[in-house]
Amino acid sequence: MKRAVLAVLLALLALPARAATLTLDQYVGALEHLRARKPDDAQRVLASINPPLTPDQNFEKQMLGVELALARSQGQEAWRQIAAVPQPAGGPGVLRYLALRQRAALATGRAADGVRAEMARERLLVNPADRTAARSELLADLRTAQESGVRVEPRSVADNVVRGWLELAQIGASVARSPTTSIPDVEAWRTRYPNHPAQEVVGSELLGLKTEVRALRWDESTSMWDIEVEGPTSGASK
Repeated sequence: MKRAVLAVLLALLALPARAATLTLDQYVGALEHLRARKPDDAQRVLASINPPLTPDQNFEKQMLGVELALARSQGQEAWRQIAAVPQPAGGPGVLRYLALRQRAALATGRAADGVRAEMARERLLVNPADRTAARSELLADLRTAQESGVRVEPRSVADNVVRGWLELAQIGASVARSPTTSIPDVEAWRTRYPNHPAQEVVGSELLGLKTEVRALRWDESTSMWDIEVEGPTSGASK
């Protein structure tokens, strides 16, 4: 697999600019495999793509640029790039855009912006399992940001859902350090935010509870989720 990817890249690097433009769709897949391990090589391929590009090709190039910056731990550059791209109105590109915006925001200490990006992405996800996975990812990202020294200030945010997510940054980090002694903080959070969309993942990942969601509905009047659930089926984890 590695040899095949490298062969594609070397062949593309040898192409003239116009040919490289015409074959963008062919080597996007190679870039997808390469970016995490060899971002410098991927960047060289990306730089070989010249106009004219279709709108979809240009968007793909922009998103790959953001991913490359993140792979190089260049958070500020990733945020600069994603902030310069308008959010797509629809289609599969919008989910990718919002996922990258979330990552770039959290990589630069913009925790509230990261949460808002996840919330926007979540509303577009049809499959409940995908929504749960997105929330689990955000919870892990917030904990990582807190542990990395990112300053998270929940009290500065008016939106109740965003504030609840931000509070979980410190709580999640505390659970990772001391699960047993952090249980009261987790339970207090669940009491403060009974209808928060993170209730399920907080129960399962911070308390070890298994909760079956029976119904989930976005309430436009409160900008919160109404959740109907079955009770916990197991005790808290040790």
